Amino acid sequence: MDPQERIDVHFSIPVWKPRLLETLRVWIPNRGSVLFTLLVVGLFFFAQSAGAFGLTASNAPASSTGTIAYQGRLANKDGSPVTATLNMVFRLYSVQSGGTPLWEEQWTASNSVAVSDGLFNVMLGSITPVNQATLTGNSSLWLGISVGSDGEMTPRVQLGSVPYAFQALTVPDGAITTAKLTDGSVSTAKLADGSVTQSKLGTNISIVPPDDSISTAKIVNGSVTRAKLGPDAIIPLIQSGDVIADTSVTGWTLHLGSGYRTYQAHVTFPKGFSQIPVVITALRSIDDSPATGTRLTVFAQQITTTGFDMVVLTWADSIVYGTAATWIAYGNP
Repeated sequence: MDPQERIDVHFSIPVWKPRLLETLRVWIPNRGSVLFTLLVVGLFFFAQSAGAFGLTASNAPASSTGTIAYQGRLANKDGSPVTATLNMVFRLYSVQSGGTPLWEEQWTASNSVAVSDGLFNVMLGSITPVNQATLTGNSSLWLGISVGSDGEMTPRVQLGSVPYAFQALTVPDGAITTAKLTDGSVSTAKLADGSVTQSKLGTNISIVPPDDSISTAKIVNGSVTRAKLGPDAIIPLIQSGDVIADTSVTGWTLHLGSGYRTYQAHVTFPKGFSQIPVVITALRSIDDSPATGTRLTVFAQQITTTGFDMVVLTWADSIVYGTAATWIAYGNP
């Protein structure tokens, strides 16, 4: 062989190369695969448990024991009920008209109020808490409401006994007096040994032997009068009555037409109160048409120390021929 002649020899060695991309393509999730669905569900619950987002509406106000439930009705000028989501502003006053708001809460943007067939419900204080002193420091409170860009509606709504129930959440200083204690509630078993000494008692009270103690048998009938009681011992004045009306009285239109219709009767208390009392109303009986739905409510408004207005309200196509409503008023004499 010619030493100058060159021979080229080609050969190949097989090497295993994993098909990585094709393998990954099988496991990469797509929108239609079961694996993708399971992965999304897993991530969803992970985010939920980690607090990334909630399953409830973000604008739902948190529940609170310091809120006041309020239900209202909203109608157009022609009496037709409103159905819309509206901005509303609520304010509390210590006077029936004028004055400076003691508290204000705006239900706007994501907290706008949903009104359905004229009715809406809100929890006052769930956005802006109501100061405890506002409730305990005012004997009367009026609620002012503004809808949309309109001014505040008149007249203001006087709040009943519900807000004042929040006073039970706290015990103000000096609230527990002898007049507030039930007879026999403070017994010797409730007192620490030696806690009641002569120095702890007033100058008009002395420690006497048990035989000389004052019992009901020692008190002459009628000797304990209102004048003998301290200023914090108040015997409430309670009065009640009925308001009965039907088509025979002037101003009754609840059996005519449709939409919102009211009948209003003024009630004069047999005896006046020294402060505006609490008035509770209830429907005792109703005479309406069976051909239409029964829609009726009774409530008190324009409450003063001498009386109030009983309002009977119906709406839609209800036909009401007559009602009997009762009322109870209690307060300081």
